[in-house]
Formats: sequence, C-alpha cells, structure tokens
Amino acid sequence: PASGNNPLVRLSSTNNWAGWEVDGNAAYTGVRGEFNVPLLTTGDGAKNVMSIWVGIDGSVGAGANDLIQAGVLGSMVPCNGSATAEDQSSYTGTTFWVCPWTMEIENGVASDGPTPDLTISGGDNVAVVIELDYGVWVIGMSDSTTGQSWEGPLDYHGPGTSAEWIVEDPGDTNVPCGSTDAQNFMGQCPMAAYSPAVTFSNLGIDPDSNDVKTWDDCVLKNGVSIGPSPVTRDAAGNDSFSVAYPGGY
Repeated sequence: PASGNNPLVRLSSTNNWAGWEVDGNAAYTGVRGEFNVPLLTTGDGAKNVMSIWVGIDGSVGAGANDLIQAGVLGSMVPCNGSATAEDQSSYTGTTFWVCPWTMEIENGVASDGPTPDLTISGGDNVAVVIELDYGVWVIGMSDSTTGQSWEGPLDYHGPGTSAEWIVEDPGDTNVPCGSTDAQNFMGQCPMAAYSPAVTFSNLGIDPDSNDVKTWDDCVLKNGVSIGPSPVTRDAAGNDSFSVAYPGGY
C-alpha cells in the first residue's frame, strides 16, 4: 500500500491538482490505483472539462518537469479517443463524454501517449497500473464494470521522484476556452462540476516505502476550491481517499 504510517504534509494550494502524492528520494518504478468515474453536472452547452489520473513524476525535484500519467478525461464537448457520448439525463440532465487517455511530459514538452482501446462511461470503476518492466514503461488500464482491459508501452525517461493520484482542472491558461487546437481545446474553460465524489482506492507504489505523503488542494479557474479527504486504511490494508466537488450529491 502507498500510505503505511507515512507522515502527512500539506502542500501549498495549486491551480489544477487535487489529490495525494508520495515524494521520495529513491526512484519509483510503479504506481497503481482505482477510481470511480463520476457524472458531470455542468449544464448542456458548456465547454467544461475535468480529468482523473494516476501518474509518476510531475511534482518535485528532478522530475518536476516530467510526467507519465493515465486516466480519463470528462468533457462537455467531444474529446479524443474511443469515447462515446454518455446521456445521463436521468441523473443530471446533461450529455458528456468520457475519454480514456495517456500522456507523457519530458523536459516540459507534452505529448499524447497511446489511446487506451476502452469505452468507459460515467459510473464505471477504473484501475490504472503504470510500471517499469525490463526498462520499458507499461501502462495498464481496466474497467471492472464492463470487464474491458488494455495495456500499452510508453517511451518515457523521467526519474520517478514522485507518484500521484489526482483530480485535475486541466487545460492551458494561455489558450482561450474552446480553442480548435486539439491538444488544448479545454484552454481556459472552467473545471466541470461532477458528482458523486471521486474515490481513489487500492493505492500502491513500487518500491513500497515510508516516504512522506503530501496532499494538494486545488483552486480552480472559476474560483472554486476542492481538496482531498484524509487517506484511510481498511482492515485488508487498502488505502483510499475522496475528492468531492462542492455541492455534489
């Protein structure tokens, strides 16, 4: 498990990450976690987005400008990948898209990784495993609700100085909302409201350690603040926490 009896430290608020991370002196060679995919509750016609992911690097030290991550993007407009529109009118009165995705950043330069061949819907439960296997980084993603699974390699060379489980307000604050640039179509769009809370569970890292675990609060583009709950451990030794959007049901 990722937490053990690690000391807990609060990071300064960020403008895009909400969740927990583990920072260590030794290189991490694997991270894993499971999460539920919420329903987006922003009104129809909005261009709001949010993302949920598991990753390595991107936070501290030598890996601050690198990142390997995998998860899902929830969007009020069509996004890339093998996504289908999810009409959740009986819950929220909105239509939104869920796109599985992978990405890497090296030396500050971002590029899309392979697109997981999965169809994921709001309400599904997803598991992500990222591990260094004989010198090659491999990403595995599965949907336990539908029984689908996918695995693919990613050419990544970051140092592995942190591991994360994050709900993100994505986009580039230098790009207008609704840009036709596929990489930055979310731009300055506000984060999409969602419900229920995203719960990360079965958190794990390789090698397992007692490195300091920290949490990130997130101040969104629309001024809303979200942050994670404390990490709890069940009788089986599995760690979990939640990130709720204010006002969710």
